[in-house]
Amino acid sequence: MNSVGQLTQPNKNIYGFQIQENTTWKPGLSEADLQKFQNVIGFAFPEPLRNFYKVVNGLSKPGINMYGSVGTKPTFSQVFYSYSQDIDKIKELIKTIRIRKSYQLKLPDALIAATVITHNMTLIADNDKDFGKVAALKYINPNKISS
Repeated sequence: MNSVGQLTQPNKNIYGFQIQENTTWKPGLSEADLQKFQNVIGFAFPEPLRNFYKVVNGLSKPGINMYGSVGTKPTFSQVFYSYSQDIDKIKELIKTIRIRKSYQLKLPDALIAATVITHNMTLIADNDKDFGKVAALKYINPNKISS
């Protein structure tokens, strides 16, 4: 693998998330940075999470999702998120959790709703039962538009 996230010799026998060669842990956060992180997120972290972020703050390279011998090209994504580099993704994931809990949505619907809200978009779908109850969601059911 090289440093830009490209596999030079993929192992077709590997399946699932892998850490790239020469990946290192990013240094932990200072107390001041940890406080800023909590302020941006909007809540205090539990002590075990605070301790984790004091020691490490994500990885230096994205992880690899290998699909084994099925022929699908590997994909790259964060395995451990870091502050402040991944703050938008962290906020979106927290929003997903809050929407899922608040409206008892299935995870895929909560992800869709959080993504649409985060990016200030309008969702066009035919699912009033779930999306119609999410207050902050701009939602249009195309089957209910008069011509």
